[in-house]
Amino acid sequence: MNTAPLVSIVLPVKNGSGKLQDCLESLRHQDVPPETYEVIVADGRSTDNTKEIARIYGCRVVDNPRETVAGGRNAGLAVARGRYIAFSEDDIVLPPNWLSEGIRVLSSDTRIAAVGGPTPIPACASAFAKAVDLIFRAAARSGYSVQSGFHQGYREVDDIPGGNAMYRREYLGDGQVLDELLLTAEDVDLHMRLREKGHVLVFSPAFLAWHHKRDAPKRFFTQIRRFAQGRVQLWRRHKKALRPLHWACALVPVLFLTLSPLISWQVIFAIAIATVVGLVAVGLVGRSGLSASLWLPLACAIFLVAWPIGFFREFIFPTTDATGK
Repeated sequence: MNTAPLVSIVLPVKNGSGKLQDCLESLRHQDVPPETYEVIVADGRSTDNTKEIARIYGCRVVDNPRETVAGGRNAGLAVARGRYIAFSEDDIVLPPNWLSEGIRVLSSDTRIAAVGGPTPIPACASAFAKAVDLIFRAAARSGYSVQSGFHQGYREVDDIPGGNAMYRREYLGDGQVLDELLLTAEDVDLHMRLREKGHVLVFSPAFLAWHHKRDAPKRFFTQIRRFAQGRVQLWRRHKKALRPLHWACALVPVLFLTLSPLISWQVIFAIAIATVVGLVAVGLVGRSGLSASLWLPLACAIFLVAWPIGFFREFIFPTTDATGK
């Protein structure tokens, strides 16, 4: 008798205490029988009680010596027994129909290699996190991000969120499925390789995951800097990875700083005031609330500083290790 689970859920975690519990609690309340799925926590050498929390919830814990997301997913895949592989993260909370929707989509058509869905921010998130979410929503509407609650209909897509995805195991292959040399964007790389082989990725609005965005300026700065570095790394493998807006976000701030000595301070001040007012107005129109709207100018400023730093750092000093060293 085959006792293998239908789905293996892989969670790469490092020092997840305080948020991992919510993720695992949501997995405990899925609307499929508990024997049909397993949860694998790939621990990145945590210094808190992450491993103890995982074991309390009955998870299988494996070591992730790389301490990176790609390393954790590969470590989890190495021991996964499921027909389908689901990737999530410790800062995600999953609705009860998450697993059943993923299974439904993948079982409906053997051409489908993976399914992903929207990642809206929880209502309880901080005002700064909601401002960050506004930026991701804008990027999603322009086609430059999948990390958003932006909804469209069920459709075939080029990319899906790496932390809200379910795959057919046979299409992933063996060994190190995720490129552990990439600082970030290892999921984009995987999805590009799947599509190059002729496999189909789909977006399902019902395959939803509540995703907490970065809730502090420093953490958001680090995330965007790493995103930029990862994109440049990926560009060296896939020339289509960098698109016009990626270049613009790196070059426009630098161009402005270069030309600013030629512009009077009154004009710069007027531009700054108009920009702040405009961004606050955008936040209010986006129905994110006054607090989030007031944080939006700072979040945008952080983005426009962090992206060029990461972008040009990777061009000038290529990263050789996914830990950023």
